[in-house]
Amino acid sequence: FEMDSAHHLCEYDGACKNIHGHHYFLSVNIRRRIDPQTGMVLDYKELKQIVNDQVVSKLDHAYINKVLGHDKTTCENILIWLWSRLEQVGLLKGIVRLELKETPSTSCAITSDDMLEWYQIKKV
Repeated sequence: FEMDSAHHLCEYDGACKNIHGHHYFLSVNIRRRIDPQTGMVLDYKELKQIVNDQVVSKLDHAYINKVLGHDKTTCENILIWLWSRLEQVGLLKGIVRLELKETPSTSCAITSDDMLEWYQIKKV
């Protein structure tokens, strides 16, 4: 999935403290049982609908700091927001990994284990 968005990193001593944009690439990996009738884990049409409705439509040509409601819009925090949104609002079950590519040479990935750990930390 592709989207163009702007953001800035508040309290960061570097170029990214200024508002700037990225052409993001998002990869979504799902693990489920293969449906014996369709032979698919999930129809790509359904996956595209959920991701486009819940993520791309919210972030494409948007100011991420405003959408997320905070100024810690690192790639890592954007991924946590993406995961939560896809799973809780989009009801996309079986996510095992998301990867967000900010530039041709930089990306960040988050797994289901990372999210379990993050949810446990947030509850403390």
